[in-house]
Amino acid sequence: MKNYDKKNNMSKLITFFWKPHIFGLGIAAFSLLALSAALTAQYVFDMQPCVLCIYQRIPFVINVILGIGIFVMARKGKSHKAAIAVLIAGIVFIINSAIAFYHVGVEQLWWESALEGCKFDPSKIREAAFQPPVPCNIIPWELYGISMAGFNVIFCGIAGIKCVIAGMCFKKSA
Repeated sequence: MKNYDKKNNMSKLITFFWKPHIFGLGIAAFSLLALSAALTAQYVFDMQPCVLCIYQRIPFVINVILGIGIFVMARKGKSHKAAIAVLIAGIVFIINSAIAFYHVGVEQLWWESALEGCKFDPSKIREAAFQPPVPCNIIPWELYGISMAGFNVIFCGIAGIKCVIAGMCFKKSA
């Protein structure tokens, strides 16, 4: 009997989170948490971001806005638009995962970055004295051999796939 209750409670929990308006809040909360972690690393632990780190923050800002928009649209009964916005949020997460994968490649020296900000230009030594550029191949923090960019690949990839699947399911039921 207890095993049945656990399954029933889990089913209720999944059903609760599988509603478009709650899902939208989840997208916004996940993105805010990621931005908070990046800003905490920068301002509390003094880990200065490189250009690719900054680029990886942009999709999170977009998804905070999309997540709040999904919540509002779903609450107003615009479930078809909310489903499309969930799909878009999934694509934004996947794009972020791709940027992070590129960053991991630069960190691991699999390839050189094509971005100007990731390279040190000796002719700009005067500007660098006041605000030194942070090279993209420096790993300021890692856990179990995985850098922040590596975790971003994993988490945004999973979030992106989950959002795409949820968006398609929401669209069918809209």
